[in-house]
Amino acid sequence: MNGPIVVAGAGSIGCFVGGLLAAAGREVRFLARPRMVAEFQAHGLTLTDLDGGDRRVPAASLSVTDDHAMLAEAGLILVTVKSSATAEMARIRRIGARLKGTRESREAEESC
Repeated sequence: MNGPIVVAGAGSIGCFVGGLLAAAGREVRFLARPRMVAEFQAHGLTLTDLDGGDRRVPAASLSVTDDHAMLAEAGLILVTVKSSATAEMARIRRIGARLKGTRESREAEESC
């Protein structure tokens, strides 16, 4: 896979899955709303689970932005938005595909 894993939708699921990947050493970038960008930068991520697991990913190790252009650099995009935001994310993904300008991005654009 060329490029980072981008988590598009930094809510509960996106933060947990992306946080686990980042804690495991993968290159992960989060596409988030501006309010969440500020939270990431101030506090990092704390990941807990029902089995008592507790991991911390410091803010300095996180790459978080609200700039959709980051989608063009992604090797893999994990879309973790609520169902009500799926259409908006598909539109944003098409914008990212145009920025990337590859065959796969044209296919993504045609499939939406």
